[in-house]
Amino acid sequence: MPYTNSIKHPKCFNVYSKTTQTSDDYLDSIQQSLRNLLLSSKGELLGDPNYGTDIMKLMYDNNNLELNYALKKDIVNQINIYEKRVYITQDNLTFVNDRNKLYLTLKFLIKRTDEIFEMEIFLRNNETYSEEGEL
Repeated sequence: MPYTNSIKHPKCFNVYSKTTQTSDDYLDSIQQSLRNLLLSSKGELLGDPNYGTDIMKLMYDNNNLELNYALKKDIVNQINIYEKRVYITQDNLTFVNDRNKLYLTLKFLIKRTDEIFEMEIFLRNNETYSEEGEL
C-alpha cells in the first residue's frame, strides 16, 4: 500500500485528550520508537514513504520461508536506518505466526550503554500488546 487515503496517528498520540505520550527514559524512548516503526506500514508516514515495515503481510498473506526471510531483512534494515541508538541482526529477530496472531521478539543492543534488551510484540487483529525486559 504505497499511498493511504487518510492520516493515521501513531500509538503514542491520544486523539481524545489531544496529547502526546512522551518518555524521559532512554529505554522507553527506544522501545516506543521501535514499536512505532514496526507497526507502521510503508507509505503511512507523510514525507517518508519508506518508513515502516510490511509486518502485517505475515498475518494475512501466505506465510512461507521466502516471505519470512524478506520480512526479517526488511525489519532489520528499517531498524538500522531509522533507530540509530540500537544494533540488531536478523539472528536477533524471531516471529511466530499462528492464524492471524503474530508473536515478534527482538533482541537488541543499546549502543550507548552496551546493554542487551528483549522486546516482545504480540499482534492480533490489529490489536497490539508488548513486553520489554533486560536480558
